[in-house]
Amino acid sequence: MLATQLNDVVTSNQLQKNSFIRLENFICNSISNRRYASSNSHFVMSRNYLSPIDSSSRRLVIVLGLEILPHGSYEKIGNPVNIEDSDAAPPPPQQQQQQQQQQQQQQHRQQQQQQQQQQQQQQQQQQQQQQQEFGNAPVQKSNSYGGWNARNNNSSSNVAQRSMSDLSANIFPIKSLNPYQNKWTIKARVTQKSEVRRWSNQRGEGRLFSVNLLDDSGEIKATIFTDQVDKFYDTLEEGKVYLITKARVTMARKQFSTLTNDYELTFETATEVTPCPDNDVPKIRYSFVPLGELVNIDKDANVDVIGIVTNDNGISSLVAKKTGKPLKKRDITIVDQSHYAVKLTLWDRHAETFESIIDSIIAFKGVRVSDFGGRSLSLSSGGTIVVDPDTPESHTLRGWYDTAGRTESFQTYSGFGDGSWDSSPDSNKRKTFAQVKDESLGMNEKPDYFVTKGTVIFFRQETISYPACKECKKKVIEEGTGWRCEKCQKTWPEPTHRYIMSISVSDPTGQVWMNAFDEVAEKLLGQTAGEMLMLRDNNDEKYRAVFADATFKSYTFKCRAKQEMYNDTNRVRYSIVSIEPIDYLKEGHELAELIEQYQKM
Repeated sequence: MLATQLNDVVTSNQLQKNSFIRLENFICNSISNRRYASSNSHFVMSRNYLSPIDSSSRRLVIVLGLEILPHGSYEKIGNPVNIEDSDAAPPPPQQQQQQQQQQQQQQHRQQQQQQQQQQQQQQQQQQQQQQQEFGNAPVQKSNSYGGWNARNNNSSSNVAQRSMSDLSANIFPIKSLNPYQNKWTIKARVTQKSEVRRWSNQRGEGRLFSVNLLDDSGEIKATIFTDQVDKFYDTLEEGKVYLITKARVTMARKQFSTLTNDYELTFETATEVTPCPDNDVPKIRYSFVPLGELVNIDKDANVDVIGIVTNDNGISSLVAKKTGKPLKKRDITIVDQSHYAVKLTLWDRHAETFESIIDSIIAFKGVRVSDFGGRSLSLSSGGTIVVDPDTPESHTLRGWYDTAGRTESFQTYSGFGDGSWDSSPDSNKRKTFAQVKDESLGMNEKPDYFVTKGTVIFFRQETISYPACKECKKKVIEEGTGWRCEKCQKTWPEPTHRYIMSISVSDPTGQVWMNAFDEVAEKLLGQTAGEMLMLRDNNDEKYRAVFADATFKSYTFKCRAKQEMYNDTNRVRYSIVSIEPIDYLKEGHELAELIEQYQKM
């Protein structure tokens, strides 16, 4: 069985029937006797490894990582049989010898365990005798000569250490957890802990809280309900590390989580939580996305961002439209080296506890991407805030801002795409996409502009627009019966929807992804953003037909190229400033001139 993270090797046809593979990471489940094994290294799977102690048990191999080896078109090799069916056949002599060695090793381990149990029983008997000798006398503090209390504490500590050692022997990485495992332990740090909340539905009501858990392989959310709330709420503390076992692994409900894991944990009556040292567990894990790349992120996706706070609008109050619940919110503005300024909204607890420190660096984990204002961010109670984090990204950002960024101007998603254009002669030169890349356009400190002839080959259709103010074109918020603009302090009965799209453009030499804003996108589709939203809600077939009709049409594009940092890698971002239909008469004259130039070379 393949883990969910490997589904793409099947859907992309990389893994085919009779393929050769090398398993790099897997878990072997024996369902009846609950025997599990895991490996993180390259290996050759043998029948010995999969053979169970009980021949009636079923074996299940869950593949977590694999390498597909180069192969041609091969047929089935030999006559393989199900391993359960082959148990009746006697193993070869070499395998018999290996089994005997394993049995001897197992017997030796059992003897050692029996000796340890006998020693433990003797120690317990001695402690009971000592307790009988002391009777009900109060326990005295240990002195410089050492007393019974010190000996008793040492014995208790040894028992605790043995218990922790037993748990540590079966530690699984978080990324390997799945619903098919029944016996596992994780060693994880609590990176976020929610408040206790009440829930109610048709099945009843109760309380719950959740924690985000982290180890060096990944993160997972754990939810604790009703009877377990009192048991674990005070035990689990943010920043501390625990050994956790006997929780239930279920499919993640992404609408309630800020993590990317496909699974989550639910604590049960048998769940065990044991504090442990935290030397080898990371404190937090980030995957920062530059603000300039938010246009390529799907709406409602969760991301991590880091930026400089340049504005704080303070706390404001509002009432949730659906629930009538009063809410607290705080809007701040952050900037980064991609030269974009983005509004980030903090809610409730984060809004109230946030300390306004202008020009400070703040890392936000688990913020949700919105199409508000073209692109904006929202941090709910499930996210985290770290001021001046000790990360390479933070140090780089501070150096840039103190030397140059403080005096620079920044773009916003709602204001860009209004036809800004460099009037220098080089900006009107015709370039192919191959020339754009060969000449490294966009790799300088200032953006480069160029003209190209290309064909639209694909539209990203998931998120195409945002509700905007009719005057300033900023995004508006739906409040009550109207839409309110924070900048203009006005409320509109209905918003004006404006495009913000990502399209793929191709020419004979290459292909690039470009951002298209309202005026450009309206020319491409022949429909306003509001009209397209009505089609999407009422007639999905016609909605997709508009994109189909607009595909594979050619235009003359005026474009902007600017280098930005993404995951420590420089990347050039392309945006369309304007488009024009192709003037074929003019194109013919220009082509004739090019032919003459080549003939003279």
